[in-house]
Amino acid sequence: MQSDMNRNSVFSIAISIKANLPDPRGEGLQKDAQDLGVRSVRSARVSDIYLIAGKLSDRDAKRIATELLADPVVQDYSINDRTATTNRGVRIIEVAYNPGVMDPAEDSVRKGIRDLGITTVESVRTAKRYLIYGNVDDDEIKTIADKLLVNPVIQHIVTDHERIALKATSYNFRLETVDIANMSDKGLMEISKNRLWLNLDEMKVIQRYFKKLG
Repeated sequence: MQSDMNRNSVFSIAISIKANLPDPRGEGLQKDAQDLGVRSVRSARVSDIYLIAGKLSDRDAKRIATELLADPVVQDYSINDRTATTNRGVRIIEVAYNPGVMDPAEDSVRKGIRDLGITTVESVRTAKRYLIYGNVDDDEIKTIADKLLVNPVIQHIVTDHERIALKATSYNFRLETVDIANMSDKGLMEISKNRLWLNLDEMKVIQRYFKKLG
């Protein structure tokens, strides 16, 4: 059944190496984790996630997956399939760009979609999904994420709520003036939280800049 073309939909398309083929990125992640001393990672697989929003039908999403995103020789695709995130015995780390950070793949994917004759896409976001197999505990998962997968300046780990909601990004301008030059450390981190995604040292660099400007 096709989606209602009169309302916006968001499709999550996952592109993965076929299960019967080796996954070089997964093998690299396993080796890097072992180099960190995390020996419990038995194997790993990596998928590219594309969140595509607009007035799209199921047929449109399938065309985008099969004709643009997936190489049928070595890759499989799935659409709006959360099976991987609910499988027992696998730990999931999904990493996306922070709000406001330019996604380097967005323009090329949108152009490719337009070249297919699909002109109703409103936004594209991408993420990486890491499936980690083995008896890996929470501390080890945090070590892998912090040391190997996430650059906190531009990226964050996707929460379950964000993964389920799959909301398209939108932009609404609101002018807000803050006295950053005279703020305490706590005030600086309140500004950064969920907006700038910067740590305290980075916020202090900005503060010093505005103090210098007076």
